[in-house]
Formats: sequence, structure tokens, C-alpha cells
Amino acid sequence: MKQATVQFRPLDLNDTISDSAQLVLVNALTFLGVMLLTNLPLLIWQAFALTQPDQWSVPPRYSSVRDIDTVASVILRSMDGFDVRLVASAVVSWIVGAWQAGATVRVVSRRYFGRTIAVGEAAASAWARLPALLAASVAPVFIIVAAGWLSTKDVAGLIGCAALLIATYPFWLFAAPAVMNEDLGGVAALRRSIRLTGRAYSYILAVWLVLELLLFLASLMPFFMIGLIGAASDSAQTNRIATVVFGNLAACVVVPFRMTVITLLYYDVRRRQEGRASVLQAAMG
Repeated sequence: MKQATVQFRPLDLNDTISDSAQLVLVNALTFLGVMLLTNLPLLIWQAFALTQPDQWSVPPRYSSVRDIDTVASVILRSMDGFDVRLVASAVVSWIVGAWQAGATVRVVSRRYFGRTIAVGEAAASAWARLPALLAASVAPVFIIVAAGWLSTKDVAGLIGCAALLIATYPFWLFAAPAVMNEDLGGVAALRRSIRLTGRAYSYILAVWLVLELLLFLASLMPFFMIGLIGAASDSAQTNRIATVVFGNLAACVVVPFRMTVITLLYYDVRRRQEGRASVLQAAMG
């Protein structure tokens, strides 16, 4: 078993972020291929939505706290009644997000241990585990929706939104790595994630907050470009197209980096709690 890239030492916050960035850069083409392949269903849906009247929404992503504003807007738009178009867009985004999470975790898991993996192999592996990945993401989806609803309220609602995310979201971070590395079902993966996080909550929370801050800063550039295009054009359709283009380009960077940080953190927590053998066992997958 090749172990050239494995670091059997405690990773502090700086190590986790820097090692993740290096892993993503070295394997950029593999991550890009995985993202393009798994993103095809979403692109097809977005193309369909763009050919429809303005009331068809571009599918949102419920994969990160950076999407709170999107979730809040969806909730507000749905207050006048059930809108099947919004629900359909959300479901497509949810499925694609889970598939991408599993596929990128598979790439990280192989490359972290110095093993090769093809784009198709990573996507197929995650597709086979998709039911478990979706089941494991149900709880985070509800948390994001609840946080989005709270964020539409006054200052107290914003405080409640932040408190809800800080108190609960770190416990779900390791669900996708548990599904892909330990062959667990959705509920078992959630329990596994909760157990791992419960013993290192403060450290995991710190890494997660820094990660979300970095992703928020990274998202400013595509939002800026979308805003520039919107200001330069009076066409709502042009703005929607810009949202799709820059949103997908940003996802090709954000999703791999996010899942790489989470996966390396998952390995580090396992090593600290369960020893080196636990991490080596993951290399057999």
C-alpha cells in the first residue's frame, strides 16, 4: 500500500487548510473532470429553466452555509403557496450536490493515500452510494432550511440562525466521508459523524468556521461578476445566464476544496480517536 502522501501527525487548522489546498491543486484536473461529469444533470435542468418564463428558478444548492440567502429567498417566494417548480429545482440540486460530495470524497480518499483513480470510477462509486448519501444529507438540508427561515426574520432571527448552525451543523460534516469510506448507510453514517464530532467539537467547529469564511470570500468574485453583468444589462435573462455560468464555475473550485478539508479533517479526527490503524483501514477502500 502506497502511503507517500499520508501525514501521520496531528493536523492543526493551518495544516488542514494548506494540505487541502495542495491536494486540490495537484489533482485539479481529476476534480474538474468529476465536477463536470456529476454536474451534467444540473446543467441540463438549468438549461431547461433558462428557456422557460422568468418564474422558473435556477436550482439552488443546499450544500453550504453560503447558500442561506438562497434558501431564505426560496422560502419567501413559497409563502404564497406551494410551488412545484421551486421544489423540483431544489430536488435536482440536492441530488447533484450529494453525488458531487461523494465523488469528490472518493478522489480525496484515494489521492490522500497516493493511489490513482479515474474520473468515471469516482463518479460511479458515488452514484452507487447515492441513496446513502441522500439519506445522510436529510438532516443538514432541514437545518439549512430552518436557518434560512430564521434568517428572513429580524435581528433575533439572525442570531437564532447563527446559533442553530453553530450548535448542530458540525455534527453532520463527516456523513459523506463515512458513507464513502466505511460503506455505511445514511442513518449509520450520521450516527458515526455525530460520535466523531462529539469528542472534538471545539476543534471541528473552528475548522468549519474558517472553511465557511474562506468559501464566502471565494464566492465574492463570482457574485461581483454577476452583479457587474446585471448592472450593465437590463435583461433579466442575461442576469440569469450569468448566474448559471459563474455559479457553476465557482462550484468547480468550492466543492472540491470544501470536501477535501472535511475529508482530511475526518481522517485526522479518526487518527486521534482511534489510532493509526483506523486511518490505514480507510486506505483499503
